[in-house]
Amino acid sequence: FVLIGNFILEIHGMTLYYWAVLFTISCFANMVGLNISSALNSVINIYILIPFILVPQLLLGGAMIKFDELHHSLNNQKNVPIVGDMMASRWAYEALTVAQFRYNDYEKHFFEVNKEISKNSVYRSFMVPEMISINNEILRDSSDWSDKDRSFRILKNEVSRLNEVYGLRPFPYTDQINSQYFSTSIAKRLNDYFLYAKDHFATQYIQAQDKRDKLYEQLVEELGREGFVELEKKYHNEFLADLLTNRAHLDMVYRGNDQLIQKKDPIYMLPYSNIGRAHFYSPVKILAGYEIPTFYFNICFIWFMTILLYLALLDNSLKKLIKFFESKEKDENKPNYWVRVWDTLLIIIGSPRVYRRARKIKKTAEKE
Repeated sequence: FVLIGNFILEIHGMTLYYWAVLFTISCFANMVGLNISSALNSVINIYILIPFILVPQLLLGGAMIKFDELHHSLNNQKNVPIVGDMMASRWAYEALTVAQFRYNDYEKHFFEVNKEISKNSVYRSFMVPEMISINNEILRDSSDWSDKDRSFRILKNEVSRLNEVYGLRPFPYTDQINSQYFSTSIAKRLNDYFLYAKDHFATQYIQAQDKRDKLYEQLVEELGREGFVELEKKYHNEFLADLLTNRAHLDMVYRGNDQLIQKKDPIYMLPYSNIGRAHFYSPVKILAGYEIPTFYFNICFIWFMTILLYLALLDNSLKKLIKFFESKEKDENKPNYWVRVWDTLLIIIGSPRVYRRARKIKKTAEKE
């Protein structure tokens, strides 16, 4: 299937990656099917349950609906929402897209240097200017800073991040970035610090561009200009690049509760979490301080879910859960509340007309 599909779609050099993901997700799907078959006795119930399993996998897999567009109660701007992390389709889809973009024979030469270019470009053009904007907003409202706690938290955390993550010299008055000790003098010094940071990232950006130009010249020398153009044409997918760099998104920076959250170039940015969670299309997952490539992490996570389902199958856990909600009474004519709810739901989904007719007969009987 992978060989034929990739041949028709003209996907080159990704056969092993696609086979690994599809084989892994197939094993997971088999475990889901076996658990359902072992727990439910009726074929009709199984058929009715299938859409309840498939539809969430389709809607919350990240391909059809963007996680940023979910309701704010489910949405998480920093990481994929928990409800998305529960979907195996999310891990499989992300593994495929990231692998195809990162490991193809064209992009693999430029990925690391493009990552440097993106980091410095985003901070120079979006993140640091947003910090300056927040600082100026605070300065304009100098008469009352009591309602600026969120802005102070963002500034303090971002200033610390500039030093701890990106190696800039520390700002000496970080502890005074709060409503109690802040002043116009500190605001002006903070503005100077941000200008210094902007110049730093601009310099790093130019250096990264020079590295990319040297790589480009080296490849052109090895392959020839026509060979290089053919390599790019064969392996570079412009639509995938637009998707993974989030070019259609208008807001490049989101103001969170206590930090600025980057929205531009998710494929080049590191996750904010240290426990394996990440934004969608992250190139790596960070677990206990170790960076693990997304493709391998996602494959392992799907196998972890598969093993959990296998253990549940051995223990017959799903059947035990269903029996827990079933009536303990032997009289089948007096089912408990949860059984009545389940039966009613099955009737509504399976045959709405029968349900409406039954309700009408019941109301007529009550009137009589």
